[in-house]
Amino acid sequence: MENERGDRFRRYSASPLDPLRDFFRFIFKIIGFVIALAVIAGIIFLLYGVLRAQQTGTLDVFLTQTTNALDKIPFVPNFIETLKTIQDPSRTIRTFDWQAEIDKDSENKELGLIFQSFRSIKKIYLENELITLIGSVKVTSLKDNSKVSFSCRGIKSNIEGNIEPSEPIVLQKDSTEVFSVRCEIPSETIKLDGKEVKAETIVLSANYDFKTNAYVEAYTMSSQFLKQKQNNQEDIFEGEEGISRLNKQTGEIKSQYTAGPMKVLINSQESQPFTEAGPYQNNPYYILGILLERSSSFYEGKLNKLNNVYLYLPKNFELEDLSIKNKFELIEDYEDEIFNKYKLKQTEIDYLNSFCRDPGVLDFVCQNYWERGFAITYVNFKISSLDKADLDKNYIRAEVEYEFQAQISQVVTIAKSLVA
Repeated sequence: MENERGDRFRRYSASPLDPLRDFFRFIFKIIGFVIALAVIAGIIFLLYGVLRAQQTGTLDVFLTQTTNALDKIPFVPNFIETLKTIQDPSRTIRTFDWQAEIDKDSENKELGLIFQSFRSIKKIYLENELITLIGSVKVTSLKDNSKVSFSCRGIKSNIEGNIEPSEPIVLQKDSTEVFSVRCEIPSETIKLDGKEVKAETIVLSANYDFKTNAYVEAYTMSSQFLKQKQNNQEDIFEGEEGISRLNKQTGEIKSQYTAGPMKVLINSQESQPFTEAGPYQNNPYYILGILLERSSSFYEGKLNKLNNVYLYLPKNFELEDLSIKNKFELIEDYEDEIFNKYKLKQTEIDYLNSFCRDPGVLDFVCQNYWERGFAITYVNFKISSLDKADLDKNYIRAEVEYEFQAQISQVVTIAKSLVA
């Protein structure tokens, strides 16, 4: 013992600061022990709080409100879509390679239906209370006698709400209307199931008619004249410098479409100009596609159904025998000196409208069929005659009438008691 004290004395004599270091080392050990206890207690408290929040329902309320708020931030849905594409690269297969530009003359972001507001009249409801939400809607129509109808639903509880106006509203072409919408979830329909609070997402849906037009330049030239120009390395599209959508080197042309929730892409898979000989040896037919794709995230919602699809071809363009392909029918009473008008048959429209309607289907093609769009049809056409051998310009047009379902959501809280 005396030797130990002697050693300590000699050490302290050599290093006078060692007693102070030993003292602080002892203090730090105590502080570390206290911090460790605090961390353990904090983790236990946090786990208890999460468990308690889950049992009472407050965790569900927080998560539901946070998710709903994030969905309304402009960049978040696009970011989530990117993450889904990284997880499932096959999603890119559903995006069309065709490029198109919006018709600047029609560009107006107020076209269609816009939710100006949607809010609950109360922050918290009791279990037996009527839940009421009020919305303001602005609608601009582009077609005669277009209709808009409303519905609302509690998503988690799968409860249909009562809506006002209850009947479809008919709008006249080029008219704009602003009106209120009232959604009521009947009292005593959303149950707490033993919890103290519960979050419910109320979705207001508006189905409205819309029409989108699309067109693409259609150049023709005799096959002999085309070969001659190509052999002489001449500019085939001489005089068409003003069309920025035309790639003179490849003969590819971007189509244009009018503004709206969906964009229509119409084009041929073969390059232009079209000739009476056709794109392939012993085959005079070109392939024409009409595609429907979501235009932008500005319009919240999804395509609900197709109503009508019309195709306008120059009179010297001829569809492959309609009795064989049986997709379009010629509208005989359409009087126009330049175009023939065709209508997609109802059987084709019914088939497209019935596709991917099962919400539980796991096929990757169906996952975003109605959200992102699809190919309406592909048809074959040929040049039956030429107005002149040199370059001639006309147009191929499409008109698609459809119903779009716009949606907006709001989260409400149902509580066992209003007393905190």
